[in-house]
Amino acid sequence: MKKYLFKRISAAALAAMLVLFSCVCVFAESSKKLIDDAGLFGEGDSGKLVTALEDTSSQTGWDVIIYTNNNGYDIDGDLAYQSDKYYNDNGFGKGADADGVMLVIDMGSRCSYILTKGGAKAYFSDSRITEINNDVLGQLGNGDNLNAGIVFANDVKTAYNEGVPGDGGYSNVTTEPERPEKAPYNFIAPIIGLIVGIIAAIIFAVSVNSRYKFNGKYGTYDLRKNSSMNLVDRQDVFVDRKVTYTTDPPPQSSSGSSGGSSSGGSSHGGGGGRF
Repeated sequence: MKKYLFKRISAAALAAMLVLFSCVCVFAESSKKLIDDAGLFGEGDSGKLVTALEDTSSQTGWDVIIYTNNNGYDIDGDLAYQSDKYYNDNGFGKGADADGVMLVIDMGSRCSYILTKGGAKAYFSDSRITEINNDVLGQLGNGDNLNAGIVFANDVKTAYNEGVPGDGGYSNVTTEPERPEKAPYNFIAPIIGLIVGIIAAIIFAVSVNSRYKFNGKYGTYDLRKNSSMNLVDRQDVFVDRKVTYTTDPPPQSSSGSSGGSSSGGSSHGGGGGRF
């Protein structure tokens, strides 16, 4: 019985430790710079592109990403909204304001969108967004996807080196509040949870052990004396059914050099076009 009790306590402790380490992994920052769901880049091109993106990220302090897909979102439809949502849902961005720039290439609609987030928005006035879009769309239109990505990374680096523009409009940036700062991860809470879990496992194991220590030899339970059954007649009558249908309004669309706000309440800038 002691051997059995030790096994149960060990299993409970192992489970608690697995929960602790899984929590730590969830909050780890992603280092992925290229998400090629559309399969535009071979292994060699992917390596070159990732190197360029990592170099720009290192020099700017922003999260610089390229995301390709076949979703079919149009520049005059939901491409801006879905790009911002994807960025937020995947936890992209550096620092408290999730600073970053992401190029989205949607082969389903043959549209692209450049998303700016956090502190990076100030570096991309309307005129700069237009210039970078023209550079990228020109390469995509020629079918040169690798050069489109390299040009994007280099243009972002150039915008950073030139600094915040002294003039120029910012209609591509929303005035909505930024995504709230992520609270720092609390490492104490999982440790406390682990200790509480081990204590609970010990209490449970001791309780089970004491309950069954006679192994059926003594203190047997008289089922006939301590149980009863009462059958009653039951009828189910269907009365009525009422079904109500509601439709959610579509998210606000963005096109051209226009900003937007995702369902998470975070603002962004950017613009795009067709190729």
